[in-house]
Amino acid sequence: MKFRTLFSHLFLLQYIPGLTRGLKLVELNVPTHKVVGESVKLTCRFDMEGAALYSLKWYRNEQEFYRFVPNDRPKLQIFPQPGIKVDRSKSSRQHVTLSDLQIEATGTYRCEVSAEAPSFRTKHAEESMIVVQQPKVNEIKGVEDKYYVGDVANLTCYSRDSSPPASLIWKINDVQVFDSDEKEYGQVLNTQPHYNQENNRYKRYADDRVIDRMDFVQPQEPVVAKTLSWLERAGDSKLDTSVSNLKFKVLDIHRHQGLRVECVASIGPVYWHTTQEALHVSRQERELPAIFGEASRHFLSVHQILLLTCIFHFLFL
Repeated sequence: MKFRTLFSHLFLLQYIPGLTRGLKLVELNVPTHKVVGESVKLTCRFDMEGAALYSLKWYRNEQEFYRFVPNDRPKLQIFPQPGIKVDRSKSSRQHVTLSDLQIEATGTYRCEVSAEAPSFRTKHAEESMIVVQQPKVNEIKGVEDKYYVGDVANLTCYSRDSSPPASLIWKINDVQVFDSDEKEYGQVLNTQPHYNQENNRYKRYADDRVIDRMDFVQPQEPVVAKTLSWLERAGDSKLDTSVSNLKFKVLDIHRHQGLRVECVASIGPVYWHTTQEALHVSRQERELPAIFGEASRHFLSVHQILLLTCIFHFLFL
């Protein structure tokens, strides 16, 4: 008898409007990256499946900034947040438009939809968005007027004043300098205490055409091809400077094919910039003092120089 009564109650409940009907989130569209000053349209599409909408709310980092309640007057309410400007004329129950985005608008955005009584069902979803301040300057420093075969090129790439910091990669004659699988360090150069450390990666020049002719050196020997990257922040600035240092040995193949170096700075899908420098490699050998005669065609070791010095000293005594 109790079972029959319970079944009858459950049977009647399905006819109470909105009680057993579902609420479904169909689409949440929050771009992963936008640029400072741009506008963005946030979309939260839902299906009430017969129930009545009680409220739609938007949050950034758990703080509500937008509310749409059909039965309230006014229906639409906006709660100020740093970096967020809601365009009321372009916002509704399923779309919110933000204009003139600022760095502070970066964060996690959550859409929360609730049904009317008696169910008050609530569904939510969230996605993150980064508002990008593009770098003000991209440049390569340290380029010499002339290089000779055997010289070590020591270059530094700067991508200045951006948020978040740009990722930097190097290319030599269109061939990327890939990450080394052997070492990864976490040294950071900065002017602000307690700044979060960034991984610094050593890389190598992996050109299949010349790799067999390259000697990967051990510590304390001349660098053939490796990079060291770090992050700099000045004072209380919200902007960062990405820095990457590249060292590699100038090869004889560069004398014939030319030598072009590129530093590529990128931030997500919204920013990409390539800085190029052409390095002049002399077709002549580096000249050493004529006193060394035929030996001037080659680099002399310390022992050879000492030996020659002793011989000359002995001859002219």
